[in-house]
Amino acid sequence: MGEAPAPELDAVLGGGSWDVGGTFEGPPPPTGPIRLGKNVCYVVLAVLFNEEDGVLLVQEAKAECRGKWYLPAGRMEPGESIVAAMRREVKEETGLECQPLTLLALEERGPAWIRYAFLARPTGACPLPLGALEGCGKDAARLEHPLPSPVLGHRWSLPAP
Repeated sequence: MGEAPAPELDAVLGGGSWDVGGTFEGPPPPTGPIRLGKNVCYVVLAVLFNEEDGVLLVQEAKAECRGKWYLPAGRMEPGESIVAAMRREVKEETGLECQPLTLLALEERGPAWIRYAFLARPTGACPLPLGALEGCGKDAARLEHPLPSPVLGHRWSLPAP
């Protein structure tokens, strides 16, 4: 038989802690800008709630998804940070300035498509009025009906920033 476990191991196995000395300061600061792959499509998406817990949606005008409602989203531009891309897409599609609160999800579809989904808070004026987004290929309207199931049966609880 081997040696008896160290007192530190007994403490951890018993639900206690083990002082390992020192602290974790996090990863070292980057030495240069992060470079994203040029052969990958990076997409950003924002989920924005209003004071009544309504979700901001935009109506697509592209032929393949015309008339469908969707969250503000789009592709990152070369040299753009992920957060800057999310803010730009929200501004272009809704007229709103926003502040990211947290990254909700990172979705990968094969090696060449990655989407970053953010929870964000509107920080500017109200969304653009109806008709103001026609040049962007989008339309805006207030949906007075609830979204269909399974959305109805769920409540989201998100940590405060």
